[in-house]
Amino acid sequence: LTGSKWNVQQETSWPTISSALLDLRHTTLSETYRLFGNSHRSNDNQPLDEQAYRNYLNVYKASNAGVNASLEHLEQLEAIQSRYHFIPLYQLYQVSAMDLYVNTNNAVYLDYAERFLNRAPKSIKMNTEFKRLEFNLLLLQDENDKAAQLIEELANLKVDRVLLNLLKVELAVRNNDYDTAVILERKNALLRPSLTKLYNLAVSEFSLGNIDLARQAINKALAIAPNDTDSYNMLGAIALTEGDIDQAIKSYTALVRREPDSYNLANLGLALMLNEDYTSAIGYLVRALEQNPDNPYFLLNLGDSYSLLGDQKSAQPYYQKVVDLDIDTRDATHYYSRAQAQAHLGQHYQAIKTLQSAKEVHSDTPDLAYSSAIVHAVAGNHSAAIVEVENAINTKMGTVWFNTKWFVDLCTYPNFINLFGREPPNICKTS
Repeated sequence: LTGSKWNVQQETSWPTISSALLDLRHTTLSETYRLFGNSHRSNDNQPLDEQAYRNYLNVYKASNAGVNASLEHLEQLEAIQSRYHFIPLYQLYQVSAMDLYVNTNNAVYLDYAERFLNRAPKSIKMNTEFKRLEFNLLLLQDENDKAAQLIEELANLKVDRVLLNLLKVELAVRNNDYDTAVILERKNALLRPSLTKLYNLAVSEFSLGNIDLARQAINKALAIAPNDTDSYNMLGAIALTEGDIDQAIKSYTALVRREPDSYNLANLGLALMLNEDYTSAIGYLVRALEQNPDNPYFLLNLGDSYSLLGDQKSAQPYYQKVVDLDIDTRDATHYYSRAQAQAHLGQHYQAIKTLQSAKEVHSDTPDLAYSSAIVHAVAGNHSAAIVEVENAINTKMGTVWFNTKWFVDLCTYPNFINLFGREPPNICKTS
């Protein structure tokens, strides 16, 4: 635009992804430089070739933003990188490689990501957003000390305090220091109350059993983005924990209609299992496992659904597969799932040892208390089971979680019944 009347002198248009703000920012910057002569350009702001960018968009769409990427998609991104460099390209490659690593447990994809990042030119490597990609990769590679050094480096560069806090949160979680993580996330939510920061805060509060604080954070997130899928998922998780099964089923059913991914399907399956609709639960959990066949939590819940239905023969292979999976020591769910599966297979000694290992590596959480309660109840350690039930209830786990047959033997103990006040589990009312 030029002159006092802002006459249009030159104009340009380009395709972009409206939902990807980082992509929109970088492509807008790149395209803006097209409006000026070469004298305004440097090596750092060369406009991106349109065909190369369209190739990138095709991979973005075909791979569902990297979460359903294949080796072929990585190769296509590498072909673009051979000539062009822009931050969204590096972000998409890393998301794709990391998801392939998580889904296959094959560390070669981390090597691919490292090589891809190393090929970036110096101008890209100095970008703060690129440093964030390096940080994420270091965490996956268990290079926590190097990740801490990168935070120090960024602090010396006086980068945004919110970003520094966010990286410190991720490092604290990796080090199983959840108390520090939630303190930092509370600070970030005050400094810049965005959807992402409020959602992350809700997840951390929820993980520590701070259910009311988690609900407050997620309601603030929904005030910013009323249709956010992840926030509704968290509302469902809160309802499920508190035993509001009708609300949980309603939330997860709506989510499955909108986005039938493995976690939404599995969460709906779990809610239906707790509602004693075992046949429907099995249907959704089978669909979840078709997408994510080695998820120990999905396998455990499917085994539990068959067991609660009275079909022990069908339950056993799922419990055994959980036990046979290699434990990802960074994921507490792997420990809890294995401990419960071992208990249901009669491997009580091994189950208790698995719980001890979990406590050595991870902080106490509501999930750990609940899993411990099941393991001890099934193993016949009734006093220990009642203590763990009390720990779980103190984190506001609803009565419905204790309505399964595994807790029936505890109904003869007044200490167990008294934990629930006027509403003891249904299994105790009929026993």
